[in-house]
Amino acid sequence: PLWRYWNQAVGLHMARHSELVFFSGGVLTVRVDAPVWAQEMSFLKEQIIVQLNKATGVGGVRALRIQQGTLQRLTPRAKPKPPVSNLPDPTSEELMAAESLVAVIQDPELRETARLAFVKLMVAERTPL
Repeated sequence: PLWRYWNQAVGLHMARHSELVFFSGGVLTVRVDAPVWAQEMSFLKEQIIVQLNKATGVGGVRALRIQQGTLQRLTPRAKPKPPVSNLPDPTSEELMAAESLVAVIQDPELRETARLAFVKLMVAERTPL
């Protein structure tokens, strides 16, 4: 599993701008996110191969093939679902109080975030531990 040793072989800074794509017949294909990283990696090819072979203890990497493109791990992912709360539902009084507290906030997204926070706070304060 070469990916386990990638950060160690190239350093964290270069690892952030690269990813392993494919390994076959001793040739490791690596994708970088910019031409400058392709050039840097080209200069360090032999050193990277030595470091990977040393780290794995196998010596299976004979060549490094570099391609430029969008890193797959940097593509947007679905937002994680918010954690389920164990708090009871808010009362109508708590909902109305939260609405009145945030009524002066102009930005709708900020207003909704603040309203939810106030509701959660009020419910948590009345809920025994």
